[in-house]
Amino acid sequence: MVILNNLLEVVLPAFFVIAVGIIIGRRFKPDIAPINRIALFTTSPALIFHSLSKTELAFGNVAKLLFVYLLFLLVMISLSYLISYRFNIGSRRGLMATGSFANSGNLNLPIALFAFGQVGLELAVVLYVLTTALMFVLVPLIMTGGSKSFDFKRILALPVLWATLLALLINVLHLQLPTGLDRGIEILSQGAIPLVLLLLGMQIARSGLIRPSAVNIVGAFTKLVLSPIIAFLLGSLFGLRGLNLSILVLIAAMPPAVMNFLLALEFDASPEEVAGTIVLSTIAALLTISVVVSLLV
Repeated sequence: MVILNNLLEVVLPAFFVIAVGIIIGRRFKPDIAPINRIALFTTSPALIFHSLSKTELAFGNVAKLLFVYLLFLLVMISLSYLISYRFNIGSRRGLMATGSFANSGNLNLPIALFAFGQVGLELAVVLYVLTTALMFVLVPLIMTGGSKSFDFKRILALPVLWATLLALLINVLHLQLPTGLDRGIEILSQGAIPLVLLLLGMQIARSGLIRPSAVNIVGAFTKLVLSPIIAFLLGSLFGLRGLNLSILVLIAAMPPAVMNFLLALEFDASPEEVAGTIVLSTIAALLTISVVVSLLV
């Protein structure tokens, strides 16, 4: 009961903001494409930069965890593709992204801290860094299918990638930004999560999503049930033990990252289906994460 209460305190605020986005979307019917670009090109990179430049990183101690996590992502991308063979190609690409890339930041980090303390949080941050970097390289490639429509220049134009690299450089070199610039970036970063959640709500309102589709159900089952099982099996096979194994399974049990929706919208990869999978998975995660955490702690 204590675990469930804490999870409710973490997840329910996000649903409140999504609900506000649904109301705005139905009432005012805004054009969400330019708002999406605001999030993708300003507030999101500011959040990544501010978080990563301030975090104590210790990559040398988690080499095996990073290797197994990379292998896990490759397995989940492949498995998601095979599971969704009956769906059209757009839905398959969206499911490959939502089945693989989890909410590694605003949901995973507080739960890792609650369940495993400061040491668990530090390990979760390392996976958060890797997830962020890979997401903005692999997800656009997945969502375009590597076709002629895929333009690597579009990836290089995404400032989140450069914000990640610059933040890591500043972190490693222990550099300090001027106070005024640092505070400005912090203010901008504070708008990232609410703006992304509002966008998700507005997309739901626009698509008229009422009941989950088959794609949403398969995507949620893949991410919330199969994903942590695969992570546990891979981690155990490659000798992960204790906290490292628990952190791997925990991030695997998270619902899909909301950023999948922003990228699906940007690259026109079934954003309605991606939004539905994210919402269904996040709702169901109230129960599934409770079970996973109970088994891990």
